Amino acid sequence: MEDWARFFIRTESLAVKSTPPPMPSVWQESADAIDLSPGRPTELSLTRKLPQSVKLSQLRDPDVRAQVMHKFWHHELSAAELMAWAILRFPSAPEKFKKGLAKIARDELRHMKLYENYLLERGYRLGTFPIRDWLWERVQFVESPLQFVALLGIGFEGANLDHAERFERMFRESGDLEAAGIQAQVGREEVPHVRFAAYWFESWTGGLDFSSWREQLPSDLGPNAVQGKVLSKAARQKANLSPNFLHELREWRRS
Repeated sequence: MEDWARFFIRTESLAVKSTPPPMPSVWQESADAIDLSPGRPTELSLTRKLPQSVKLSQLRDPDVRAQVMHKFWHHELSAAELMAWAILRFPSAPEKFKKGLAKIARDELRHMKLYENYLLERGYRLGTFPIRDWLWERVQFVESPLQFVALLGIGFEGANLDHAERFERMFRESGDLEAAGIQAQVGREEVPHVRFAAYWFESWTGGLDFSSWREQLPSDLGPNAVQGKVLSKAARQKANLSPNFLHELREWRRS
């Protein structure tokens, strides 16, 4: 499994990134990913340009919808890679935790296929639009499994619950029911990912509250960076984030 994780992260083959070989069921005791960076296929062009917020009126343009779905595909790729990275980066973490990371990575790979098929059916290839490795730029500097689940699991994947709900509605209103359906499915299936992160955060700290979670975030990245314009309270509560946690998260943004 560790060899698979290293290979998946490092490969520069777009075909392998899209459809990697099956995950092995055999694990080893030690691994190291401190200096491990993701391979990027030549078909993918990187950008440092900040993304712009997309409005409903823009989503009526099929090219804009494709660009958004391409961005979501890359988000899923980065998440799958980072789950593999955490398996290698934290070899002494509990086996149950690492197997959970592998399970989540499989979900992310399946989500990638949903986005890829959507694009290919409409004549867009992977790499049509530039990508920004923002998740990697942030997450690769966490120093513990606790920081990992705080930032990627509760943070970024929690924010994805907000984004999925928002874009499901916007795609539906723009008339793209297939894109809306994909967002609805991804949103549902991301809930257990956030619940997984919340479970381990509580296991390692004795409880999950807003202050203890915020302390585990990078000093230059506040709670506003890991939430959507509107919180998906229902989805986040299904992921075992308490009403008090969500209240403080929302109030932090307002203040």
